[in-house]
Amino acid sequence: RSKKYIPLSVASMVNQTYKDIEVVCVINGNEDGSKEYIAQHFPQVTIIDPGENLKFVRGHNLVFEKFTNTEFFQLVNDDLWLEPNYVEEMLKVFEDPSVAAANGKIFNYNYTLNQKTKVLDTTGIEYSKSGGGRSRGQHQEDLGQFDSKRELIASDGSSSMYRRSALEEVKYQRADGSYEYYDVDFEMYWEDVDLSLRMINAGYSCRFVPSAVGHHGRTAAA
Repeated sequence: RSKKYIPLSVASMVNQTYKDIEVVCVINGNEDGSKEYIAQHFPQVTIIDPGENLKFVRGHNLVFEKFTNTEFFQLVNDDLWLEPNYVEEMLKVFEDPSVAAANGKIFNYNYTLNQKTKVLDTTGIEYSKSGGGRSRGQHQEDLGQFDSKRELIASDGSSSMYRRSALEEVKYQRADGSYEYYDVDFEMYWEDVDLSLRMINAGYSCRFVPSAVGHHGRTAAA
């Protein structure tokens, strides 16, 4: 069910102003022919097809495991697309070696009308009074109210960039000897909070980068 998002999402990744980049797509099930569409229209993209739906956590862990020489990972949900300078703007904050994770200013995107909106989807993760995590600014009109608040409790996994060395420092070793970066017990949802907190506990920080802008439908299935 992701094929309808590919023209915007994948195109936004291959057309980034920062050129030293490899675009990787994990095929979490291929009922709609997404794999063949990407191969035909975006031949420069590396496709990983595990033959099953690994969902969010295991799918991303697979990429972290396979691309061992990658210094930074920019995550992109299938219904998320990035402005051309997103990666370039994100990398600027990583010039500070204490930064392990970051995400940009993500707006809600209306896929029905194919229109941008001024309504925020996320500017990072914050805690509610009950102690649960939630996307900061979600459903609010953007008036710049979050632009000066750069330190985050957690980076939103839909649009996060991670530093490889920080991922390696906080990964888990399972009983069978394998490693996991995102905790597979979460499967999907709030695994990003867990990972961010492990990074903060290890002495790193998470940041919000308002100059890096993306657009998220938050409608696609994992």
